[in-house]
Amino acid sequence: MVDDQERERDSFLDFSTYIREKRIKLQNQNDSFDVHSQLFSGLVFHINGYTNPSLQELRKIILQNGGKHIHQLINKSDVTHIISSNLTPRKRLEFKNLKVCTPDWITQSVQQNKLLPWQNFILDKDKTPQTLLFDYNKPNERAQDLLKSDEWRQSNTANSMQFLPSFYSNSRLHFLSSSKANLKLLVQSAQENLDSRSFTTSNPAKSSKLSSEQPSKRFILHVDMDSFFVSASLSQAKHSHLRQKAVAISHGKSSINSTSELASVNYIARQSGLRNGMILSAAKKLCPELITLPYDFELYNKITVILYEIFLSHSDLLQAVSVDEALLDVSKIVANKSKDNTSNEDEIVFNLAEDIRNLVRERTSCEASVGIGSNILLAKVATRRAKPAGTFHLKSEQAVEFLNPLQFDSLPGVGSEMRHKIQHQLGVFNIGELIRNKSLSDVQRVLGKKLGETVWNNSHGIDDRQLVFEKKRQSVSAEVNYGIRFENMEETEKFFYNLSGELSKRLIEAKCKSNSLTVKIMTRRQDAPKEAAKFLGHGVVDVHSKSRPLSTRSGGATDEQERIFECSWKILQSVVKDYKDLRGIGFQAQKLEHKDDKEKKGQIEGFFKRPRQSTEPNSGASTSQSRLPEKAPQPAARPPVEVIDISSDMSVDLDESDDSIGSTLSMPTQADRKVWRAIPQNIRKEVLEERQRIKNTLKTPFKVPFKTPNKAENKIPPGEKSPIVNIPNTQAIPATPSINMLPSQADPAVWKALPSDIRKEVLSEKQMSKTPVRAPPPPSPISTPSVDMKPSQVDGGVWKELPSTIRKEILTERFADRTKKMTMSNKQQQQQQEVSSPSLVVPNSQIDQGVWRELPSNIRRNLTEELSKSHNHKPMKMTHTISAQTSVKAQQVSNRITKKSQLIARPSVIPMLMRKTDIKDVLNVVESWLDIFRTRGPHASDVQRIKVYVVKLLKQDTDGMSKTRRILKLWKRKNDDFLPVLDLDLSEKWQNAFANVKQTVDEIVQEKYGSNLSIK
Repeated sequence: MVDDQERERDSFLDFSTYIREKRIKLQNQNDSFDVHSQLFSGLVFHINGYTNPSLQELRKIILQNGGKHIHQLINKSDVTHIISSNLTPRKRLEFKNLKVCTPDWITQSVQQNKLLPWQNFILDKDKTPQTLLFDYNKPNERAQDLLKSDEWRQSNTANSMQFLPSFYSNSRLHFLSSSKANLKLLVQSAQENLDSRSFTTSNPAKSSKLSSEQPSKRFILHVDMDSFFVSASLSQAKHSHLRQKAVAISHGKSSINSTSELASVNYIARQSGLRNGMILSAAKKLCPELITLPYDFELYNKITVILYEIFLSHSDLLQAVSVDEALLDVSKIVANKSKDNTSNEDEIVFNLAEDIRNLVRERTSCEASVGIGSNILLAKVATRRAKPAGTFHLKSEQAVEFLNPLQFDSLPGVGSEMRHKIQHQLGVFNIGELIRNKSLSDVQRVLGKKLGETVWNNSHGIDDRQLVFEKKRQSVSAEVNYGIRFENMEETEKFFYNLSGELSKRLIEAKCKSNSLTVKIMTRRQDAPKEAAKFLGHGVVDVHSKSRPLSTRSGGATDEQERIFECSWKILQSVVKDYKDLRGIGFQAQKLEHKDDKEKKGQIEGFFKRPRQSTEPNSGASTSQSRLPEKAPQPAARPPVEVIDISSDMSVDLDESDDSIGSTLSMPTQADRKVWRAIPQNIRKEVLEERQRIKNTLKTPFKVPFKTPNKAENKIPPGEKSPIVNIPNTQAIPATPSINMLPSQADPAVWKALPSDIRKEVLSEKQMSKTPVRAPPPPSPISTPSVDMKPSQVDGGVWKELPSTIRKEILTERFADRTKKMTMSNKQQQQQQEVSSPSLVVPNSQIDQGVWRELPSNIRRNLTEELSKSHNHKPMKMTHTISAQTSVKAQQVSNRITKKSQLIARPSVIPMLMRKTDIKDVLNVVESWLDIFRTRGPHASDVQRIKVYVVKLLKQDTDGMSKTRRILKLWKRKNDDFLPVLDLDLSEKWQNAFANVKQTVDEIVQEKYGSNLSIK
């Protein structure tokens, strides 16, 4: 207890000491109450205004039941609940983010001896009298009368040919968006021109060259102009007399009936309750003395240029946020100054922020506020405290306490929808409650793993985002939601064509083309008045959004007005039935291809696709973005092996997808030296190896290595056919100017695509290594024996690489010859063997059983299946026609088979995604795709690529089932994480994409195993 002597002494102290002592006194009084229960344990209350029961009675009840009471509310974060029977408009605004309950919650909880849900006792908003300043459901009678005149409607709505230029020249939102895009280009160009972040000696902020060392502390400045449009207008001499009056910027005049919106209001007007976006007529009721000024976009642009000149000269790195807002990284500047200054870094960064504010005031006559933080989040939050016209440094150790009373939408990336989701599913209503009462796993359960972790970190003041100045534009838009009043399809079609031209012009100015078009359509809601309260505004509407692929007629991205119009018109016809209900139309071009960036960045194909081959006319050279060096290391000599050449087969069904081995033939062959030196060492090595493989392929066409038989096996009994036949290819390839002297075993298409210097090099090496060999005379077709290859002589990997047509012909020929000699007893004996051990059956009586057993099981199984299929389709009686056909097939096969040496086998085609074959790498690709396009939706071509890949896995990979299951499980888990936080339309797109791939997988698995693939 504080005795009388102490109080008498304290009566002569300052006011802050008096308040502190008074709080101690009240706390001592609170401690004198006996605690009967712990009903309100952990809760802290503040009682506001008149209540029933009275403040003293409620205070006694709270304290006796384990709660705490704060008499004077200094920090809102100190209390958990406000108890009040009524709130003034000002208090309602002040307590809007706090839990405000009626006294009944306290009394009824004590009566029932349990803590009742406070949500059932929220202070009824209807008890606070409110005046409706503007009725948005009341139709605009003036607009109704004017629109009755068709002539007026044609001249003053979207039907006018001059509407779009006039609309965009007077649009505040268009000015802001276009200026922001231009600022980003300006900042990017300026940053790139800085020489290692060094600065001239005339620059006060950067008088010396910055060190290359990474500073230990990070300092981010968030500079935001105060009421920028108003401040800019009042900076002019002609408006200087208005600086101490309530001023706003608006299209409308100071009319009591105007429906124009206030774009910007100064802080004097805000004291009367005015805010940005308010309707002018409503604002005049609150502040009759309000003065409105028109927009002056030229002036705003001029001041913006000055602002960014100041920002660039006082920062290491700059990110343009808007015309009046920017983020500055000044870490190196502060670190540099701290070495030559006795002041600490906090003082230096604060003085730097004040210097920027003073310089802005001197050069523009406008005020700015600066927030300082160790990351972007803290800097932006600090700016709220700094406004108006101030500087505030929010330090990391103060972050949690400062963030506690804030709502969740104060965090980056959290909107009203996500805020409601957190509040309703977690039962917490501000950041402080979330930190105190919930865990990371709770947040991740509601928002998903990655998003939940981000929100949790941001709630603790942790933000890892970096400043970005070179991010390429992701979309180009054109939208109109004012003056849209059509009577028929012809008027609508005309406007769509004009808006398509506007979007095309913007794409051309941005130097990019689009692969996708999203059309946003606003239609009047059924219960809304025909004419909105705002003059020619869109009013209460239903919003529809739909996307379609956009391309030229030959495929590829486009910026053509005709193609944009055709695509957008199809979308409109699928959504809208009555053109009279249209109130807003917007086009957004997405998945852009920038002309200065050849790599696709709009969809997952940018990950998958390698540079495509483009062949110039009259040239055999394959061109590309980059060029390879002319020389490549020569491979080591290989020992000669006995082979069969099948290079002349031009009917092989090659996989021409971008993920296939065959597509690597489009590799470039020439390289700019500077570009080549800039490529990482591992990439250069891969390019050189690939190029060498292509050269080797031309010098040594496709071959099948055979096992070399011993001398005993080489002895052929009299009357038996030779198991290996040497039949040179006698078909001549027509000569062309680009493929003269084409090697007989080379693929003409591949040979033609090679540069002339490579062809010369191959031919010269071929000529040097050529030795005169007398070619055997071609055998007569009648006497040509059928091909009788033993499976034991075939390399397993190469046999699988043979086209199915050739394998069938070879096996059919062998089977036809075998059936002529096979007796009934032999058939019965073979059937018995097949029943006893199918995997060890020798399908041909001419094959040595010991050799057959040495073959890999998958090769034996493939051969057996092929022979069985061939047997089932053969009639029992062999006619002369069939025999003739068989001879023709044998001759066709023999024409493709030539005995060669010094040749190698082509590697097998392995399913690839983004040139990745390892399943871990593939999973990383899929996960990156899901994360990047989570909020944009899956592209149809991307889904098709993944579907093709898993189909290849199931059909070509022995472990394809397991890999496919892992991919689908990852996709399903990611869907479960982020789909709940997406809107319904986007969520449905992701679900349909997953179901599409899963259905295809199930069809394949069902056919093989009779059941679906489980991914649980």
